[in-house]
Amino acid sequence: MTNEILNIFQIWDKQGRKVPFKVRRENWHPRYEVIVEKIECEKLPYGKAFGHSTEDGKSTDFFNHDSRYRKTGEIPCAGSYQWYSTKNENNENNEKLTLF
Repeated sequence: MTNEILNIFQIWDKQGRKVPFKVRRENWHPRYEVIVEKIECEKLPYGKAFGHSTEDGKSTDFFNHDSRYRKTGEIPCAGSYQWYSTKNENNENNEKLTLF
């Protein structure tokens, strides 16, 4: 499978600016994903993305090392070009995501 590597804001834009959606960093094991629940973006390609990490579909504390994430839920490194959408993996549909 080939996925286009982008930042979270570009993925959000390409998917019609709808939330929630799932992404993964290019170097993560397939068990790990982030569910993006909110985007604040005044001008592409950067802004703030909020959500939570999951492992095997269950919420985790993966980002709790980051003080900004602990305070606001802002996803670390959302503007880095290391993310891809997991929307089409396993025939899953982002519209059926469970938010925690």
